[in-house]
Amino acid sequence: DADGIIQWANRAELELTGYRRDEYVGRHIADVHADAATIADILARLARGEALQDYPARLRRKDGSLRHVVISSNARWTNGAFSHTRCVTRDVTDQRRADEAMTRLAAIVDSTDDAVIGKTLDGMITSWNLAAERLYGYSAAEAIGQPITLIVPPERRDELADIMARLRRGERIAHHETERVRRDGRRVEVSLSISPIRDATGTIIGASKIARDITERRAAEQRRQAFLEMLAHDLRSPLTAVRGYAQLMQRRQAFNQRATEAIIAEASRMGRLVADVLEMARLDAARLELRRAEVDLVALARRCAEQSSLLAHHEREVRVDAPDESIIGAWDADRLAQVVTNLIDNALKYAPDGPIVVRLERQPNQACLAVSDQGPGIAPAEQERIFERFGRAAEATASGMGLGLYISRALVDAHGGRLWVDSLPGHGSTFSLALPYALPGDAADAPSLDAKVDRQT
Repeated sequence: DADGIIQWANRAELELTGYRRDEYVGRHIADVHADAATIADILARLARGEALQDYPARLRRKDGSLRHVVISSNARWTNGAFSHTRCVTRDVTDQRRADEAMTRLAAIVDSTDDAVIGKTLDGMITSWNLAAERLYGYSAAEAIGQPITLIVPPERRDELADIMARLRRGERIAHHETERVRRDGRRVEVSLSISPIRDATGTIIGASKIARDITERRAAEQRRQAFLEMLAHDLRSPLTAVRGYAQLMQRRQAFNQRATEAIIAEASRMGRLVADVLEMARLDAARLELRRAEVDLVALARRCAEQSSLLAHHEREVRVDAPDESIIGAWDADRLAQVVTNLIDNALKYAPDGPIVVRLERQPNQACLAVSDQGPGIAPAEQERIFERFGRAAEATASGMGLGLYISRALVDAHGGRLWVDSLPGHGSTFSLALPYALPGDAADAPSLDAKVDRQT
């Protein structure tokens, strides 16, 4: 009635709310509604003469559980006065839950990094999420309604026919690795998981396909395999030399100075290879630590040049062009020596003729070191690639795993510095690094160090 008191209810209403008739009739309608504001709004609208159609509300059953309903209602007026309402309540709880589940699923599908595609059994695309747009380059509007062959390379059409046949038999296909083609024509390697879609009767009506881009993973696997092959090759060569020289002395039963020097050199080479691999592992695991202390870059460069020159065949000339006074900074001496030695050794290895020059310069906020050679130079297209892991110039003839410059740049970056190359084919190369005297906010910014640097500057 006008006061909201229930006058009558049918059996379906009683079953919905869980009350007996004598418990239900005579109660205020707000007693069986979960939201007071909702029932107040319904009664106010009816009092104004409005008719409600599928008004959403929540009923609280006698046992305390909630049901989602929609209400259609209007009021009967007699001689201008509110008489009573007619209220039809429909339980939509199951539909509401299904809609919420679909909404959550749609949100998951749209937010996932994997391409999710729906298609009919004859291969027509019915759904296409955002990740599919990113992976294949087609928008949903462009893809939906098109055959799935839109993204299948011509030579793999037979593979598609086999997949569809297996789906019709109700099979699920997991982690099938294959190749697809993007809108721009570029090939992309993907891992597919495909499942049949069934209707309410269990009949297979289509398929759902999840595609994951594995291009980078495949490339990483290829790099890993190439690295292992390179490592095995580069370790086998010095091991063969060590074994050969050792067997030579064993056969002659006499000490041989040249053989001993060769064994030491080859053992040092193996040590550097192992050190590079361990350094790469530390970089990959983000476990690189710097032990900063006051370091004289001039003295360090002279020491590295002398050692590299002695180890080089025929004692190649490595000239250090530096100021007479020291260049002091807060650096990790061992890591910095590793970088400088690598640059000098590379110059000796790839530039067979002419002197190697190491130049040092003090600038107001940083120290600069450059290693120049008179070798064949590096093509512009190769100059950035050589700093990548396993990166080597295409024309390089000397052995190596391509880790030295990758590690060197990482070590210079850790110091807050920069490492780069300037080169012109046929005119040699210059590898330069710039090192700030200390990182801002470092403990190395102590007054004694600053004063020493400023004084020498």
